[in-house]
Amino acid sequence: MRNIIRVLLFAFATPLVVLSQDKPPKPRVSPDALTGDQIAIYQAVLKDFNDGAKSPLNLANTTEPLERSGTKGCVNWVPASDKNSAPIVHRLDALVRSDSKLALVESKKHQQAIDDNDPQKLLKSAIDDGKKVDEDELSESVKRAVASALFTFYEIAFDKEHKRALLSYSFVCGGLCGHGETMVLRRSGKNWKIAKRCREWVS
Repeated sequence: MRNIIRVLLFAFATPLVVLSQDKPPKPRVSPDALTGDQIAIYQAVLKDFNDGAKSPLNLANTTEPLERSGTKGCVNWVPASDKNSAPIVHRLDALVRSDSKLALVESKKHQQAIDDNDPQKLLKSAIDDGKKVDEDELSESVKRAVASALFTFYEIAFDKEHKRALLSYSFVCGGLCGHGETMVLRRSGKNWKIAKRCREWVS
């Protein structure tokens, strides 16, 4: 799993105070099933991310609304959002039916598993209690975190010709453990291939 290896653990970050603003409308789950193109795009990204993995990947059961913050300088064809209407998200059951390496989970309920296996707890114990942590102990902690991590897809945006697609994902294994990426895929016959990686974050 090329991307999982790049997960880094940093020292504790100072919490940021976010000013309260008007809450956006709650996402609405589409009654429609995923299209063939949507399934092919999600599968292409999963293959790139999870190639060679032996353990199941915990996949959030629904997408998140389209992530526009990472599109600047990447594409100029992403439609503007309507702040007054509820964003549409999709269930991802179809992906799990075709891939035995995926375990569909409800993201809010799964958060407890992430918290319980967060490597940050081990580091906090080492700092607060002066406990000595060896490399093997840290390695096992990261392995448990990765095994309980949550992979989340965002909604896909297509260009007008339906030949290019923009997609983001996140992989979270703790407060300071995870990464994500925004990318562009191009249609290649009936398949979709990653053409450009626009933005990547690591925590």
